[in-house]
Amino acid sequence: MLTYIDRPESKTVELIVNGKVLKDDYIKTAEHLQEKIGEWGRINILEHIQNYDGFEISAFWKNMKFAAEHLKDIAKCAVVADEAWIRGLTDAADPVVPIEVKAFPREQLPLAREWVRQ
Repeated sequence: MLTYIDRPESKTVELIVNGKVLKDDYIKTAEHLQEKIGEWGRINILEHIQNYDGFEISAFWKNMKFAAEHLKDIAKCAVVADEAWIRGLTDAADPVVPIEVKAFPREQLPLAREWVRQ
């Protein structure tokens, strides 16, 4: 399940992952992100992974398509997760994508929010 909180003062959409990410969840979220890009211009994303239980493969492909189409529209992406492998993948992506990407453990959620605001 994906939910989101808008933080217009920092042009940030905070995505909250809880459980399995389904295609319909991702479609609604992608539409919301496109709406915010239209309103705010470049946006920041903070992905807070509270409980990760995988994703539908169709959600994965929708995510890849959205990312390819909107790389220029995203300034920063913070990923907050307790799972070390998720933080490792996030850090590995930083040098190869044109977005500032940084991973944080869950106890550093306030620091992640501050980082995307800067």
